[in-house]
Amino acid sequence: MNLSKLDLKIEEVHSDKGPICEKILRSLPMWFGIESAIVDYIKDVQTMPMLIASTGSEIVGFVSLNKHNKKTAEIHVMAVLESYHRQKVGKALVEAAETYLEENQFKFLSVKTLSESRPNEEYDKTRNFYLAMGFSPVEEFKTLWGEHNPCLLLIKTLNAVIAHTILYVSDQKRSCDFYSSVLKLKPILDVPGMTEFKLSENHILGLMPEAGIKRLLGNTIGDFSTGSPRTELYLHVSNPEEIFLNSIRLGAKELSLVSNRDWGDRAGYVMDFDGNVLAFAASLR
Repeated sequence: MNLSKLDLKIEEVHSDKGPICEKILRSLPMWFGIESAIVDYIKDVQTMPMLIASTGSEIVGFVSLNKHNKKTAEIHVMAVLESYHRQKVGKALVEAAETYLEENQFKFLSVKTLSESRPNEEYDKTRNFYLAMGFSPVEEFKTLWGEHNPCLLLIKTLNAVIAHTILYVSDQKRSCDFYSSVLKLKPILDVPGMTEFKLSENHILGLMPEAGIKRLLGNTIGDFSTGSPRTELYLHVSNPEEIFLNSIRLGAKELSLVSNRDWGDRAGYVMDFDGNVLAFAASLR
């Protein structure tokens, strides 16, 4: 089944919340197999905001939100019919929930799911979904759901601006290998035309081939040349000397040794293969 975004409708409902919840949960025994939990969910959602995902006349998923206070809410329960998994229905529901909460001035959204300390194929997928949606693990509660079902709490900051820094590179693979080794990070995306590294929760570093941006923007950007600085990526790290030396070993050009700077940092500068300047810094304070 190939469900396009245009086929999917997300909306808030104010009635029939219990039946909607029950029908979908009972269709997912590998995720919701405990009868007492299903009964509790059916009861709980009736007093909570609920958003549904539908295509045509069929409701294919829902999310119910528990408002803990004026700033923090929790995904109390979310479920999507299995035949609609991997069709971005869950993504659309979470994004709609975030928009709903942001419009009401909420700052944080949390969710609980099964911890990785108990291997489970279905819940491994659920946990990875929430991680991909920008949630961060906070704490494991080993007995909250009983000793056989360790609970993982994840949380996400709402209204967060996600910054993407895109560097244009002449050789995508060479630059991918270089930045992966310097930053000690694996790319979260590495496909022809774009490599991405997650520097922090709100900052993505991208590597785009020069040919790709030329195809996108045409002749408006002129020709690329190396040797002259293009842009600067200023990174606060715990060990600037070590990363500086490692980048030199990996082929970067030394520009300025790590030293104390008058703005309060200890920083060193190198240039990558394409003329991008990297600064590795740590605060002197």
